[in-house]
Amino acid sequence: MTYSMKVLPQVRRLGRTVEDAEGLHVFWTGSGIAFDFTGSYLAVRVRSGFLKYEYYLSLVLDGALLLRVPVMSADLAQRKDFSLTIPLLHLEDTGKVHSVRIVNDVQPIDAEPERFLIIVGLETDGEISPSPAYKYMLEFVGDSITSGEGAIGAQTEEEWISAWFSSVQTFPFLTAQRLGAEYRIISQSGWGISRDWAGDKNNVLPRIYDRTAYPGFPEKRYDFSREPAGAVIINLGTNDAQPRADLAAVKEKGLAFLKEVRTKNPGAVIVWCYGMLGSGRCGSTDMKETLEDMIAAYRSESGDERVFYLQLPNTEGEDLGARSHPGLPSHAKAADVLSAFLQKVLP
Repeated sequence: MTYSMKVLPQVRRLGRTVEDAEGLHVFWTGSGIAFDFTGSYLAVRVRSGFLKYEYYLSLVLDGALLLRVPVMSADLAQRKDFSLTIPLLHLEDTGKVHSVRIVNDVQPIDAEPERFLIIVGLETDGEISPSPAYKYMLEFVGDSITSGEGAIGAQTEEEWISAWFSSVQTFPFLTAQRLGAEYRIISQSGWGISRDWAGDKNNVLPRIYDRTAYPGFPEKRYDFSREPAGAVIINLGTNDAQPRADLAAVKEKGLAFLKEVRTKNPGAVIVWCYGMLGSGRCGSTDMKETLEDMIAAYRSESGDERVFYLQLPNTEGEDLGARSHPGLPSHAKAADVLSAFLQKVLP
């Protein structure tokens, strides 16, 4: 049987998505669908279009990454006419209930505003049922580290291509898994708080924080009340950390962003974490020190004691992945530190 998304209300929508007559539009790292499955055959139907940067879908079965597939593209003008069926599972139907996650591995690409991935529906001989309730919703805001750039692939890989992005071998996925939580991500490689890696002050995460989608659907603003976050985890500052970084601007923009995050997430714990790619030396000062001072200033000015700074382990040696970014061992260590901390501060 083939089912469109509109007749699958029991399927959990993951991340910031837009749903319309075409299906479920997926944009962000880790966005997709989750459900329980009993049966033998399962496939997902999708529509996809891109110019250079293809999408990858990961299938997580019973908590473990089972497979990862590139998604073929249609002509961008044919998006309503082209769909692709991707077989995912051929199991023995023993009556076992399996947990299934089908997630997008690749972040939005600013240079390809017409790029799209739409989950149209599912094809199965079995039964689709809701996933168990989760304990917390975690929201992750970050840069290439949060996007999972380099989390898959050999250390020798240096091309900036979709293949080296993973949403599963990352500290957001692993942290949520350790806590029995659900999560969503908004992240962009190279972006920062006050500037990007090349100095562009327009490429900052606070500018798009309220967006449901990026770069498409500019009119869509995210409804933070729909699935309120129990914790917002911010991992920004790595791309701001340059030898001549404007640390005053980092602090000013960071304080303003903290206020916005608190306004949109009044019940959440906010954790600003940093350090997976070093302390960020900026002349005579570390970015780490600037962020710690910023958090202390915010707590003092606002009286908000549910905002914290957390240092994550640095990535060195065999813990590195592709493109000189953290690999799976580094993400696992970060998830250990972050999940232990969240267990202490979450109710």
